[in-house]
Amino acid sequence: MKKWSIFFIQADLVVLPYLFSVSASGPLSLAMAYGKPVIVSRTEFFEEILGNQYTLIFFPPRDHNALAQRIIEVLSTREYADQISRKIREKAIELSWERIAILTLELYKKLLNTRR
Repeated sequence: MKKWSIFFIQADLVVLPYLFSVSASGPLSLAMAYGKPVIVSRTEFFEEILGNQYTLIFFPPRDHNALAQRIIEVLSTREYADQISRKIREKAIELSWERIAILTLELYKKLLNTRR
């Protein structure tokens, strides 16, 4: 086990207050892998990865009041945090390397079959 993994294991929540879109987020990937509820800035990247079903975990960048409200909402309601965790785990499975490899293989097979 990596030394830093203890932080994700023990966390009740992962907050990612990015100011602008990025092309990838290691902390988001780790939070998803550990099934932790997340609160993220509303950036193009996070909206693309997490989609509309997660609107309640978004807050506008630089809006510390909205961020505080989201944290309170998640930490004060265990069912809400569990719901977010479930959705995050589902998204992690959907974006897993194994699933992407299977989909890629299926696409290649389909393309090969249409050429015959």
